[in-house]
Amino acid sequence: MIRIQADSFNRICMKHSPLNAALLITFFFAGILCGCQQNIQFHSFQSVKKEWDKKDTITFYLDTTLTNRTYRMEIEIRHTESYPFRDLWLCVHRPTAASHSTDTIHLQLATPEGKWIGNGKNFLQYTSPSEAIYLQPNDSILQITHLMQKNPLKGIRDIGIKLHFPISGSINTEEDKK
Repeated sequence: MIRIQADSFNRICMKHSPLNAALLITFFFAGILCGCQQNIQFHSFQSVKKEWDKKDTITFYLDTTLTNRTYRMEIEIRHTESYPFRDLWLCVHRPTAASHSTDTIHLQLATPEGKWIGNGKNFLQYTSPSEAIYLQPNDSILQITHLMQKNPLKGIRDIGIKLHFPISGSINTEEDKK
């Protein structure tokens, strides 16, 4: 992290023109904004076939150094306007976790009026709200399947997972019981 004491900063600004001072301030804030992305510990996308069948499992392999911590998890969906629904139901399964945990996630990809929430031109990218996830020891695989009644699904192109730096505090219910 860059630390500039106030008197040092003022001397720098006084020695140089206002334009240079403005550039220095711009670079300082740009550095801070870029540093904020360092909390992402894992980010990956997997492509979906032309149509996503329920039996087509999207698998993410996690590094074992990520286990035994709590993260903010976001699921990212890239889809086209040909996707026929406003929402998407997903199953997130963790087969290598001691608990063999399975979560159901409901994503709203469009407003009730039918306006897409995601951003983009050829593909719309939607990022789910953050959910807390505790990765248990040996919890190195996340698998995603869709739970929609229509099968196969058209219009879904990519599924992504993003794990942000561990959340402070414990939400591990197994640990809290002890």
